[in-house]
Amino acid sequence: QLATVGTLVYVANQGSDSVKVINTATNAVTATITVGDQPYGIAYNSSSEEIYVANIGGNTVSVIDANSASGTFNTVTNTISVGVEPYYVASSGTKMYVTNSVSGTVSVINTATHTVSATIPGFNYPRGIKAHASNGKLYVANYGSNYAGLGAAGTVSVITASSDTITATILVG
Repeated sequence: QLATVGTLVYVANQGSDSVKVINTATNAVTATITVGDQPYGIAYNSSSEEIYVANIGGNTVSVIDANSASGTFNTVTNTISVGVEPYYVASSGTKMYVTNSVSGTVSVINTATHTVSATIPGFNYPRGIKAHASNGKLYVANYGSNYAGLGAAGTVSVITASSDTITATILVG
């Protein structure tokens, strides 16, 4: 997984428990940041100028300072406990949303306090998540709804960010 900030690309390395930082002007790795166990999903939050990394094996999210003017640039500044097997992360304003596959939940992280402000239940092995840029909604792909006898048809759950609730489920086959 990748996250971009200006001329930098952050790459989660699940096998080495790290995030590599690539400078796109030189195509060189400029930093290696140690994060939690088995990092996978990664996303940038422009409001807080931070990178959030979902660590599948540790049930945590690592927070990396992406503000080049700060004294803690490219270091892990917080580790946040979330549900079981967090896969993907999406940014929506001052909140980050993390899909917890085995828990069947989405953790909502307040970027100002670095705490879980809500846990949204009702998903079936949620994996992918994407925030829509203009409608205040997030879309979650439910992997389990099409997985090994857990149902015949795939679904996408819709979260309304203002209430942090599931407001629709869409059958996608």
